Amino acid sequence: LTPCTEERIDAHLQRHFRVPPDLRREEFTVVNLEVRTNGKIGRIHCAPAPSKAVQQELERVLHALPLFVPGSQNGHPVAVIYQLPFRVARR
Repeated sequence: LTPCTEERIDAHLQRHFRVPPDLRREEFTVVNLEVRTNGKIGRIHCAPAPSKAVQQELERVLHALPLFVPGSQNGHPVAVIYQLPFRVARR
């Protein structure tokens, strides 16, 4: 991730992610997300798999990201996979 992209996604997660009320322990996962050729978020995959509630909240928040400028290769838009660590805990 470029620093500005990583900062943009991190700021969005901090602003919009709601810790599930039934979260009992800290959870850590690595989120792989696809930015499609149209700039929208596509497939999201987390490993190791978080709890169902955390997965659903991550998907909700990440799919609500504003459009990205898609990647390009030889002047043509291409899908890009980004990977970022994510940790959530009760405060």
